Amino acid sequence: MNKLSYVLVLLSASTMNAVNGFIYPILSVHIINIGGTNTHVGLNFALPMLVNVIMYFGWGLFSDYIGRRKPLIMMGSVIGAIVFFEFPYLDVNQLLGARALQAVFFSTTVLVSAIMTEYFPNNKGLSMGYLNIGWGAGYAIGAFASGTILRFGLEFSFGLCAIVSIISGLILIPTIEPSKEREKVNISNIFVFGERKQIAVLSVSAFVLLTGNWIIFSVFPVYLYSIMEGAGYSDTMSINILGIAAGFSALTGTVAAYYAGQICDTHGRKSMLLFASFAYLAVWSAFVLTDNILVIILLWTMPVWIYFNISSTSMVSDLTKEYERGRGIGLLNTSVGLGNVVGAILGGLIADAFSFKVVFLTTCVFTLCAIVLIGFTKETLPVRIEIKVDEKRNLKKSVP
Repeated sequence: MNKLSYVLVLLSASTMNAVNGFIYPILSVHIINIGGTNTHVGLNFALPMLVNVIMYFGWGLFSDYIGRRKPLIMMGSVIGAIVFFEFPYLDVNQLLGARALQAVFFSTTVLVSAIMTEYFPNNKGLSMGYLNIGWGAGYAIGAFASGTILRFGLEFSFGLCAIVSIISGLILIPTIEPSKEREKVNISNIFVFGERKQIAVLSVSAFVLLTGNWIIFSVFPVYLYSIMEGAGYSDTMSINILGIAAGFSALTGTVAAYYAGQICDTHGRKSMLLFASFAYLAVWSAFVLTDNILVIILLWTMPVWIYFNISSTSMVSDLTKEYERGRGIGLLNTSVGLGNVVGAILGGLIADAFSFKVVFLTTCVFTLCAIVLIGFTKETLPVRIEIKVDEKRNLKKSVP
């Protein structure tokens, strides 16, 4: 493994996610300020993720076909960045369209996961732990800085997002991709890869879980902003607190990522996936019971997302070969993206039609369904699988 390349890939991922950390707390409030509704806020997340549903698998397929991932990530980061320059001048509907267009190119970042697992073929959980440390650190920096940067105006803020996005792509220029086999991909075998049944169960589970999560994620900034507004907080203070909440959420995930990767490689992917789902259920249930700002922020900073990201990506990597991993990870992320789309739309609609408490209760129902589905997945960690096989053999030998 080329250590410089590995470090630069991590730095690129961290830099790009700093942009995501910046725009998450401010874009939802910006939409409300220019005349949008909670439904528009939901669509702000749903439309880009709907594009991702198609493009994640598409970019994964194309990268498998050409045997390269780096050029696609660089191209997507640079072209997608240009759209940021138009953000300050757009009305609500134009902004939603620009977000969808931007997603066509930014969705190439899904290929970073494939590169990282190729750097660490025997320790995929650890590789995803390292990657999520980079992602989390970048997201935290962007979120913490959002309130301060926004004081310089929207033109400066979104222009800075564009420049940072371009830099994230250019960082990859000196990197060397891990060598891998190429497979001849054609129409007849596009969807023929890996252990399809297990990948399908995992993908459906991820879809249901993320649908529930994004019912809350899509409207959470507006929810917290409305509570602070009711408590008499100023707009500036509210934006700063939103950034701090998002930043600490990423920061706790960054701290947990390394250990989560190790646990995933020693105790199994399925166990961690179930743990993440039950933890989500506990957090969302607590949201139903309290309106306390401090408690809500503390709950939001729980690093549950890191356990889902690492376990699910490690599992699908186990279920695919190197030359087809782009499609495998692309399909998983397509399922995640589709869940994000449905959840984001439902979140805005439910918040407008009913209340935020109904939003939280609905999420709990989806999470329970996901837990049931995850129960049908099988452990994919090779060591654990070998142990189970040996145990079965010994059991058969002991039977007279």
